[in-house]
Amino acid sequence: MKIVLDGMGGDFAPANVVAGLSLALKRSRDLEVFLVGIPEKLRLFLQEHNLENDPRIEIVPASQVVMMEDAPAVCLRSKRDSSITVGSRLLKEKKAQTLVSAGHTGATVAATVVQNRTIPGIERPGIATRIPHEHGFFVLIDVGANPDSKPLHLAQYALLGQAYAKLCLGISHPRTGILSVGEEDHKGNELVRDTRPILERLPLDNFIGNVEGKHLFSGQ
Repeated sequence: MKIVLDGMGGDFAPANVVAGLSLALKRSRDLEVFLVGIPEKLRLFLQEHNLENDPRIEIVPASQVVMMEDAPAVCLRSKRDSSITVGSRLLKEKKAQTLVSAGHTGATVAATVVQNRTIPGIERPGIATRIPHEHGFFVLIDVGANPDSKPLHLAQYALLGQAYAKLCLGISHPRTGILSVGEEDHKGNELVRDTRPILERLPLDNFIGNVEGKHLFSGQ
């Protein structure tokens, strides 16, 4: 598997990024990485982890860094040589299978959507994360890609979440619920109430309806 790694993304980059890369390479011997960022800074930390000559790593130069205080559009307008923008471009050119960044969320979403587009039928991407509960874990989507979503977007997140659970996590029949203030059908805010009928019509393996926050960590 070949990935693009934003070497300058995150509060403690590139030190923590390279440290994480070192762990990943030890666990996955067939992993190949485009490490994007300011070469001299990346090489300094690669040397600390004895990775400067690792054939699985290719440094791709990027002279700019998107800062956390930057507006998301900055990476597309004035920082076109940022690690996020360059990394997204590599993805567009199909040189790698995925892009990993711990940097500016808005800029990463903006760059990847503008340069790579979403798959047909999906208007906005969603960020999914695995969260542990008493008997394993659950997948929560969206956790920050979009501050304001419409019912259609939530329905699309459900399909994306189900696909992720099946294809990446190996869960053959994942259950899907919508987070609400009450488990009864009629409860929830307007967004939840408008979304539920759409979810009921989707080809979801096991839609279980409204889910309260207290149920998430018990695995119910």
